[in-house]
Amino acid sequence: MIFSKTISGYQVYLKENKAIYENIFNDYLNDCLKIIQVFKNTKESQVFLIASSGGPTPYASLEYRQSKMKALLLDLH
Repeated sequence: MIFSKTISGYQVYLKENKAIYENIFNDYLNDCLKIIQVFKNTKESQVFLIASSGGPTPYASLEYRQSKMKALLLDLH
């Protein structure tokens, strides 16, 4: 089930209703993600392994060229 929440004025869709995902999004907004490893870093997409309270977590940020919006994808397993 997908959960919808408003966090800091952003409409966020989460796979699970867990605080870890909200904490990661807040860290992203506050520019304080702790990056463990970089897998891909281009203008269009970024894929990292980040440190979180729940252990290492995959993080991806994709920029869609048509709308210039960014999508934050968490829990990529």
